[in-house]
Amino acid sequence: SMKAGATAEAKKLGISLEFQGNPSIYSSATQIPIVQTLLATAPNALVLAPTDTKALQPLVARYIAKKIPVFNVDSGDANQANITAWVTGNNLQGGQAAADALASAIGYAKHCTSASKCIVAIGVRSITTSTDAARLKGFAAEVKAKYPNIKALNPIVSNSQPAVATTGFKQDLAANKVAGIFAIDGTDLDGASQAILTDGSAGKSIKVVGYDAYSTTIKSMKAGKISAIISQQPALEGKDIIDAVYAKLTGKGKITHLTTL
Repeated sequence: SMKAGATAEAKKLGISLEFQGNPSIYSSATQIPIVQTLLATAPNALVLAPTDTKALQPLVARYIAKKIPVFNVDSGDANQANITAWVTGNNLQGGQAAADALASAIGYAKHCTSASKCIVAIGVRSITTSTDAARLKGFAAEVKAKYPNIKALNPIVSNSQPAVATTGFKQDLAANKVAGIFAIDGTDLDGASQAILTDGSAGKSIKVVGYDAYSTTIKSMKAGKISAIISQQPALEGKDIIDAVYAKLTGKGKITHLTTL
């Protein structure tokens, strides 16, 4: 969705947009070589959704040294001093909303007590990217503040690999009586669905809250397999960051350093 929003706006403004990324493994190890290769092409600007808040910083510095402006979209660099503009969702609030949705879905007031806490499993793409880290932080803070009778298990880190997420969730389900799952991105939602399916009748009572509105997850939610989905206008993120690039390169328009949708 973000790519679609960026592509449409780039076409409208006459910007040549080249999209690069690794669709199978979400990590700095796969992202860094791509960004290094792009540097050699001397682009007019770089829009980067860093997989790690710190690992990409040395490479970003090389772009800046060559007078190539760098923009962040969705995830961000921990050091914003070199970043021209950053457009992102309010991921902290999204995590809080997910906690509220999951507590409602599992019937917190009725089923979760201090003597018998409700157990929740969590799947995350990466704990080193700003988006997922903020979602996780928001979720944990909301649970601590409002739902003390929920016990959250240690997050399963999938690096956007559904098979890794599935294996992790299967282990959590086998070792615990899991009442709910917070899948912090679409990959982990796929993994959760597979694990629940494998769990058979025992998995039918598990409530799931996901993040990111993929067509498959919307279909699953309409079918009653997912209790809620948190989505924060990724297409608009893509559009807005291209507008910031255009403003920087042409001097036309206003650049806001941080835009939170």
